[in-house]
Amino acid sequence: ADAVGDQATGTAQAEATVVAHAGATATADWEAGVAAQTAESLGSGATMTAAAEQQDAAMAQATATALAQEQATATAEVGAAAAAQAVAGVTAQAAASVTAQAAASVTAQAAATASALPTDTATPQPTATATPQDEASPTPTSTEAPPTPVPVAAPPTPTPTPSLPGKLAFSLPQGTSFKVYVVEVGPNPPEEMYADVSHARQPALSYDGEWLLVNGTGGGLDAIARATSNGHQIQAATCAASTGESGRPVWSPDGGLFAFDGLATDPDNPQIYIQKVGQVDCDMVDDRLQIGGGYVTDPNGLYPLWGPDDRIYFRSCATWDPQGASQCGTWSVRPDGGDVLQLTGDLNYLPTDVSRDRLLLMSSQEGNWEVYSVGLPGGTPQNLTNQPTTEVWGTLSPDGRTMAYLSNRGGGWAIWLADVDGGNARAWLPIKLDWGEVDPDRIAQERMSWSK
Repeated sequence: ADAVGDQATGTAQAEATVVAHAGATATADWEAGVAAQTAESLGSGATMTAAAEQQDAAMAQATATALAQEQATATAEVGAAAAAQAVAGVTAQAAASVTAQAAASVTAQAAATASALPTDTATPQPTATATPQDEASPTPTSTEAPPTPVPVAAPPTPTPTPSLPGKLAFSLPQGTSFKVYVVEVGPNPPEEMYADVSHARQPALSYDGEWLLVNGTGGGLDAIARATSNGHQIQAATCAASTGESGRPVWSPDGGLFAFDGLATDPDNPQIYIQKVGQVDCDMVDDRLQIGGGYVTDPNGLYPLWGPDDRIYFRSCATWDPQGASQCGTWSVRPDGGDVLQLTGDLNYLPTDVSRDRLLLMSSQEGNWEVYSVGLPGGTPQNLTNQPTTEVWGTLSPDGRTMAYLSNRGGGWAIWLADVDGGNARAWLPIKLDWGEVDPDRIAQERMSWSK
């Protein structure tokens, strides 16, 4: 390569000038130097025509010019072989095609493109060739990146509105007696009653909503009575001679049994009794709820409930246990008297309804009656109403998501609906004067029932 560089000084100077000035135009003088190169530098003795030499040289010059544009760092002393190597590198990167004859002339070490010398014939006069023009590199078009889409938050899923299914039963005083009313529940108050039962109070709807238990108050109903939920087929459920002073009946979840509290066997101490539906039994000694062999009693009533978990809930002191009789509050127990649990430690809370996960109570310990809730299996009751007015008879919808209660908030008595935590409270069914009157002195003895 050094020999070729010595013989091609004129050409190297021209090429170096092109390199130094990054794209200067080369003249046709370099062709004469190319013609003077010896065939020994190639070692092949191949003969090429002057036209082929000129064409190959022009291609090499154009490629060298492209290299000069990209690097612009070569100096004037760079030999033709080094320039040719750079050309080969650029050519390889650009994937340019050279002729098969020129590629065969490139050695593995130099990777240089050379031209063969002419034969001993007369040297042809150089033909002026057009100076190759620099190919303008395409200027990349600046493509602005598309804007990053801003994620749009999905709209919040609305909380489904409770369907408010089923029927609601309650009772009101009418003179010296009472009357039970059954209404169908919906978003709007009913325009008419579903049923009413005279001479009855303390209603309890069965879990399937098909049947009704009431405490008879005379007029042919002198005991616990059973009827269809529309008020038909009324018949005695207990022995009138034994249960004349009994009340607050409740259904078992399967509807085969019911419980109530009263003075059937002890005229001084109300107890809880359990009987089969359709079996009127006047001998009720064995029907009493026992815990550990002792009886559950309370002079002020026990307010029993029968939960969907098949447990009986009531308020009392632990009268069944002589050692623990001073422990008072709200309790739950299996119907056979096993697995007794204390839920609250205060007798002032009266149970009004129960679901699988909570117990509703009412209490006047804060000066006025309020509705409370305690989670199962027990804890501290939470005030759900927090009003200076009277709020009583809390009961839960069949799906456990809504509660109903009686209130005189706003000046008039009405049945209110609210979420199970006490929120979203709204008056639903105003109490009409011809239905009866609410007696504040007897309000704690009544209850309301909500079922399917």
